[in-house]
Amino acid sequence: MNCTKPGEPACTNWLPAKNNFVNFGGVTRHEKVRPYISAAHAGTLLNELRRLAVQVRKLPRVEISRDPGDDYLLALAQASHADYLVTGDKTGLLALGRHGKTRIVTARRLAGMIRR
Repeated sequence: MNCTKPGEPACTNWLPAKNNFVNFGGVTRHEKVRPYISAAHAGTLLNELRRLAVQVRKLPRVEISRDPGDDYLLALAQASHADYLVTGDKTGLLALGRHGKTRIVTARRLAGMIRR
């Protein structure tokens, strides 16, 4: 990825979990999202995300989240030394605020940080 300021949010590598690619495809076909992104643009974006994605092979054991199903996201963030974990899960992950050095933020918050 071409970055002028490594470490800035816009220069962060994408590190999606495998099933999030499938989830992305479903979300972009949702009736509330379709007016904002065409199927062709969603496909292009998904292909680009796959190209940029970093694959982490070995995850540490993490048992911190209120929802045990979210612990793999925290493990992924930890193993990849992620700066940010972006989520809309207000009662679970966002309530933690951070995991190690990883800040847990909403997409809106991260977008605001990038715009500055």
